[in-house]
Order: sequence, then structure tokens, then C-alpha cells
Amino acid sequence: MKGLVIAADAVFDGLEWIGPATVHCLDGRIADVAAGLDRAAEVRADRLLPGFVDVGVSASGYAELPDDAAPYAPEEAFARLCVRHGVTTIVDVENSPGPLSWLVELERRGRGPLVLHSAGRLASEPRGRHDVVVGSGEASTAVDAVAHAGAALVSLGLLDVDVERAVRDAARVAGLPIMTSRPTTPRTPGSTLEVADGSTFVVPQLLATRRWTVDGLIGADDAHLAAPVLPHCRHFARSRGRWGRAVARPLVGRYYGDRDPSLLPDLPERGVGEVLRAGRCLASSAAGATGLVPGLSLWDEVGLLAALGGLDAALRSATSVPATALGRADLGRIRVGARADLLLVGPGAAVPSVDDLRAVVLAGRLVETSELSTEVDDLVTASLRGA
Repeated sequence: MKGLVIAADAVFDGLEWIGPATVHCLDGRIADVAAGLDRAAEVRADRLLPGFVDVGVSASGYAELPDDAAPYAPEEAFARLCVRHGVTTIVDVENSPGPLSWLVELERRGRGPLVLHSAGRLASEPRGRHDVVVGSGEASTAVDAVAHAGAALVSLGLLDVDVERAVRDAARVAGLPIMTSRPTTPRTPGSTLEVADGSTFVVPQLLATRRWTVDGLIGADDAHLAAPVLPHCRHFARSRGRWGRAVARPLVGRYYGDRDPSLLPDLPERGVGEVLRAGRCLASSAAGATGLVPGLSLWDEVGLLAALGGLDAALRSATSVPATALGRADLGRIRVGARADLLLVGPGAAVPSVDDLRAVVLAGRLVETSELSTEVDDLVTASLRGA
């Protein structure tokens, strides 16, 4: 039996650490998980994790100059950044058919993560160019259209009370989970996901909360890496030291606008540890918002969650818990029949970081991070030339 065989000293199967094991991948799926190390395995890893699932992103960007040959270059950059950083599934809650179709095509070609999406965000009052406007009496039609587009969930924006009630009822009939963002303008980080059985999952987006204000953004030392998706993020490259921040602040404020910190929750971490340990927390980078880097920011979010509820619970929030919430038992786990999306992690700190990531297995295909890094570095360098 051919395929990819990986022997790892420690394996986190999406639920718990199971010790040394050998994982056999075949035709994009996990064909076998055997205890112990197969010395004949072609690939060795210190630690093996399921690929990360990033819930609540907006995998869309913009280009400053149109390119007829690559109209979806920002979305492709988003996809490559995700894969480079070990995010093998994204849950997009705010996008439109064109970009989504290209993201799905990239996944088919083995160049992007699996895309689960909402086919746009339903809203009575649109707050983004991908919002789908829903009027009174159109709730069932809108949800039917979302389901017909292959959506994995329904995403709610600013809706009139009566329309929202009707949309929720229609989504429950369709058996689709419902993602609800905080109803503030401008929208603040954090949301909830309600599933058909009435269970609610919390999506805290702690890192996004820290970077929501302009001052929080210019204090981020990696935000400029999102420039291939959102070109104005190149200005973050200037925010180094006191003088750099003084230069960057008016530029960032011009593109992003000052945000009122009073709109943020006083203690965004409150209660997160409890729902995390209860298996009701979903890790989300909120990538697609300014200052958050596709893929990379999810590792920071997992680190913040680990400090509140422990490493195992934090890893579950980025692997098996979102898979369960979305009814995808084949994701976020290392077990027979699951998609062969895996992260090979080297030795390092007790809480692994993206710096420990050695390789990514995407649907059974092994890609070294050094190979991915070269491509991503070129994207970022080209995007920063105007900085």
C-alpha cells in the first residue's frame, strides 16, 4: 500500500495526546493510525497535530492596481499564507461568489486550504461589499440560496429584528449553524456559533480585540505581513519604535479610522477559559480584518487561549471542536477516514508556536515549510515595495 507514512514521537489526535504513533496517509485520507514508531517510515516528526481550522475569517482582499491575468491575487495570497502557517481549513463568513469560487479552485489544485463558507453575510443594512441584502419576507429565499451555494453555515450581519428572527427560523429548518457577530458599528471582534441542537459556541477573537484600535494595530510587529491581501498593511512596516509609530499612526488612521475603545468588552478574556475547557470555544484569527495575518494570527490566538485554559483545550478549539460544531467529523482529527491534513512540529516550547512548524500535509501531500516560506516571502516583499 503506497502513500505517505509519518512516524511521530507524540501525536495529538484532535482530542488528546496519544503518544508515539505512525500515521499512514493514502489518497488524501488517513488510512491507518498505529501505536508506536515504524522505523521504516519515510517521514519523522517530533510532534504531529491535525491541521488547524480557522473559524470566522474573511478570505478576501484588494489589489491597488487591476491585474487582468490575476484578478483574485489577494485571495490566492490569503490561501498561500494560510497553508504556510498550517491552517488547512478556513471557515469564511464574509465573502462573495467570485472570490469563493477561486478559493475552492485553489483547494482543488492543492494550493489552498479547504474552504467552508457562508456564501456571504446576510444583512438588512450592509456594512461590507460582500453582504447579501435581505428584506422583509425574503428570509427563506435567502437561506435557500445560501444552502444551494453549498454553504456550511449562515452568517448574520446587521438585520432588522423581524428579518433576523425569520432568517434564524429558516436556518434551523435547513439544519445550518448560525454565526452571529457583535451588532456594533464598526463591528467589534467576537461572535457566536449556534448549531441545530441549540448548543452555542463562543468565538472570542482575543488577538483581534487587541488589534482593533489604531494604537493596538501599530503595536503589532507582524501586521505588515498581511500586505499581500490588504496592501495598506504595508504601512505597519514603519511602526518600529517611537518615531516609527508616530509616522505610521496618521497613515493607519487614514485607512482604518480611529476606533472607540469603549465599544470593546471591558474584559474580553472573561469566561473564555471556562467555555474553552468545556469544549465550547472556537479559535479564530479573524483574518481579513486589518492587522491580522492569515494563518499566522491563529497561532497567536491559540497561544492566548492556552494561557487561559491549557494547551490541550486550546488545540481542540482549533481542530476537533470546530469540526464537530460544523458537522465535519472528517476534519480536525487524526483518525482513520479523516482528511490527511497534518502539521509536523519540531521540538520546542511546551506550547508549540508557528516557529516550530516544520511541514504541512495538505490532503495527503507533504510540503516543507521552507518551500512555502520562499513563496510567501516573495509575496510580502513585493507588497512592501511601496512602504
